[in-house]
Amino acid sequence: MKFKSNFKGALLSLAEVCVLVGITLVSVVPFSCKVSTRGIQLLDGDYTPPKLDSYLVLDSKTIELTFSEQVKVTGTVVSPFVEGVSDSDEHSTTDELSPALAAAVGEDEAISSEVVYDEDNLNVVKVVLEKEATIGMKYELYGVVEDLHGNTLTFAVAFVGYNSRIPKLVMTEIQTDIVTKNAAEKADGTRRAEFVEFLALSDGNLSGLELCGGAYGEAKNYVFPAVEVTKGEIFVVHLRNTGEGCISEEDADLTLAKGAYTDENVRDLWAVNDSKCFGSKTDIIVLKNTLTNTIVDAFMFRECSVTTWENLKIDYSEDVAAAGLYEGASVDFATIADGKTASLTFTRVDSLDLYGKVLSGSEEISVGVSSPETWNSNSKASPGVIN
Repeated sequence: MKFKSNFKGALLSLAEVCVLVGITLVSVVPFSCKVSTRGIQLLDGDYTPPKLDSYLVLDSKTIELTFSEQVKVTGTVVSPFVEGVSDSDEHSTTDELSPALAAAVGEDEAISSEVVYDEDNLNVVKVVLEKEATIGMKYELYGVVEDLHGNTLTFAVAFVGYNSRIPKLVMTEIQTDIVTKNAAEKADGTRRAEFVEFLALSDGNLSGLELCGGAYGEAKNYVFPAVEVTKGEIFVVHLRNTGEGCISEEDADLTLAKGAYTDENVRDLWAVNDSKCFGSKTDIIVLKNTLTNTIVDAFMFRECSVTTWENLKIDYSEDVAAAGLYEGASVDFATIADGKTASLTFTRVDSLDLYGKVLSGSEEISVGVSSPETWNSNSKASPGVIN
């Protein structure tokens, strides 16, 4: 069963917005009452509004909403999220909508959509866009639902345009430390910091990928921008912003980034982070597809003295093993890093072989299961160059 969204006009009326808010406020009261000659009497019935339990972007045109009970959608609006406007806290003192509300109801760029009710699960509703959302672009879905008892819920959720073209990537070189400045770096203000070098084994868009380590977890994660990469491309993600020259090259111009560990022929991407994000000699670094919640590449390393994983590394190791990237979650499968110094990097020993297969035009390139011998722990840094 389908419902055509025609909500924008109603929401643009301030009076109707006020009524909507009033209904919402009343609906959150868990009981109702009436005044009579005998005093206040409580009325029986359901006066609790429905709840939005979860939402999921299924594809480039569909957002799935799961509520706490069966609902009827009375209106939806999908519109682009505008930084500085959609998140504005500016209030209107006239009969005009505030900037945030005007953006939420799609005053300028609303995207037509329709609502589809799930016949198998009456608590689930799908909002289907008329056109595909742009990969990596931020949007917001604003709507109102009503349960079988007339209780209403007004909600707004943010989402990002779905990426169905995530490329196959492999980490080929990793720097886990920031390096002490030498004389030249002190003079020009540059700093050699943590990075991960990647090789693209297929074409695609990076939106939806995330890089992080078990030492600090999501607090120091790097979220990839919506950047197009091509099969055989080598690019570098710098995990610490050290100042001037740390410019992410998200478009065709690869000459923007300057300083240590950069190359005018290689794409450089920068995190906003300005402090340590990996363990120096013990950690689990993972590349995660957040759209499918799966680990797509990983590197486990440790000092000999470490005999068990601790804290977040326990969860990370189990996820890595479950993904089939290592034979098991034990520290015994990790590369030994005792000989590594701050200026040295980890390099994948079969990187040249993988790169050769890419250049030869191989369609399906198998990376294989990692072991302690998959990585070398005492290489000189050469970001952007497969060796």
